[in-house]
Amino acid sequence: MYQEYSMNREKSLELFQECKKLIMIKECYANIFYVVVHKKRMFTSGEWKIAYGYVRIFSDGFYMARHCFIVNSQGEAIDPTWFASEEEHERSEDNYKSYISFKIFDSIEEYVNLILENDNLPDLLKPLWSYDLQLEEQWAKKEGMLLIR
Repeated sequence: MYQEYSMNREKSLELFQECKKLIMIKECYANIFYVVVHKKRMFTSGEWKIAYGYVRIFSDGFYMARHCFIVNSQGEAIDPTWFASEEEHERSEDNYKSYISFKIFDSIEEYVNLILENDNLPDLLKPLWSYDLQLEEQWAKKEGMLLIR
C-alpha cells in the first residue's frame, strides 16, 4: 500500500544538524543507514520507520525521484538529506516537499537483512524492484507522475 507524506521541516533540520557529519549530498540511502545506526532507539521504539519511495522534485512538477527517508509516528516524512544541499533556494520554506512510500520497514532487522542480501548496498534497488514497479503502475501513471530511479 502506498502512503503520501508531507515533510516535517523542523524535525528534518534538527536531525540534519545532529548528524551533519554523517549526511552527504545525494546519498539518501547511505544517509538513512547512518541515521539508523546513530539514532537506533528511535527506530527500535517504533517512533521512526525507514521508508523507501519517492520525493517530488519540484512543488508544481510531475517528477519524483526515488528516495529513502524516515516516517515518524505522526505520519510525517523526516528527510535529513534535503538539508545537505548547498543550494539555499532548494531549502526555502516555500519549496513544498511531498513524499510517497512503497515500502516501510517494520524493524531494523528486516532492513539490515535486506541490505546484507543486497551485497551490503542500502539502495535496495533489486530487492524492492517489484514494489517500485507496482507504485509506477498503480499510482504514478494514474497521477501523471514521472518516476526517476
